[in-house]
Amino acid sequence: MRVLRWVGVSALLLAACHKAPVPPPIVANGATDSSGAAPNGGCRADQLTPVLGREDAGMGHRTVRVQWRNDGEAACRVTGFPAVGLFDSGGVAVAVRVDSVDGAYLTGSHSVATVTLAPHGVAVFDIGWTVVEGQPGGCVAGRAFRVSVPGATVAAALPALAADVKACGARLTVTPVVALDSLTPGERDQ
Repeated sequence: MRVLRWVGVSALLLAACHKAPVPPPIVANGATDSSGAAPNGGCRADQLTPVLGREDAGMGHRTVRVQWRNDGEAACRVTGFPAVGLFDSGGVAVAVRVDSVDGAYLTGSHSVATVTLAPHGVAVFDIGWTVVEGQPGGCVAGRAFRVSVPGATVAAALPALAADVKACGARLTVTPVVALDSLTPGERDQ
């Protein structure tokens, strides 16, 4: 684990709208300015469209890939770990610990690096959890994630998953953002 952090998901997003203002998340690449703009050419949340990708499962582990597409007219950069929150079907925050890790059990390891996204470029990261019961903290259930770009002050709601997320140990993992084109063909399909 690179960084261990507790995400106060109730503070992360109280509103259920698509893009709601939130306090700046704890991120690996530094702070935003008071306007919410990312520093030094960093990607702003309004430049990126989040897309819920493929879900995967194996040996008690679950993973979902999230893609961010740069819909802006200029290139931008993103570095580090996104902030992630888990919400139930009613939009109420579920208390979970979010650990920043170099890789998810099902997807391999990736180092933190600055990703430059050209217009229409895509970056990805993975959210993972385990369904193995009997862990401290018990198992919690949620239906949807909200994510924010490292360094941004706005989070985006992702579509609800087909089934509840059963996060045992009340814990999620999040990998660093990587460029989609930097992944091997096998990793892109995960």
